[in-house]
Amino acid sequence: MPCIAHICSRFRLELADGEGGYIPEPEVEYISGEGAQGEEPAEAAPAPATITAFADLPASVVSQTVPFGTELAALDLPTALTATTDALEDYTITVPVSWSSAPEFEGFAGEYIFTAAVQGDFVVADGVEPPVIAVTVEPIGIMP
Repeated sequence: MPCIAHICSRFRLELADGEGGYIPEPEVEYISGEGAQGEEPAEAAPAPATITAFADLPASVVSQTVPFGTELAALDLPTALTATTDALEDYTITVPVSWSSAPEFEGFAGEYIFTAAVQGDFVVADGVEPPVIAVTVEPIGIMP
């Protein structure tokens, strides 16, 4: 919202002959919105960076096979990914991520697809797919 500043006067000036006088001293009173007074203008929050691409993950991370009963913490799920943004197209940044799986990971035999979710002040551009990791948990008795 635009702000309107009202200027009042009161600024003391010492003249060369020692006499004092007054010149205008700006006293700013902000008015924003519908008649609100005495508020300083709020600074606009910076727009979040838009991720335009993610770097490829190593093949050993993208497709993992683990034994039955493997704990979630034992999987190779990166806590951050490398990405490019609309603001820094020629550079890469590190973006914090979390992972969710479908179905929910319990360490039982089957295939789990983990999808990255960007954390922090980032948004993913339309058409940009977050990385996925396929984890296959082998049945009991089969060792990799």
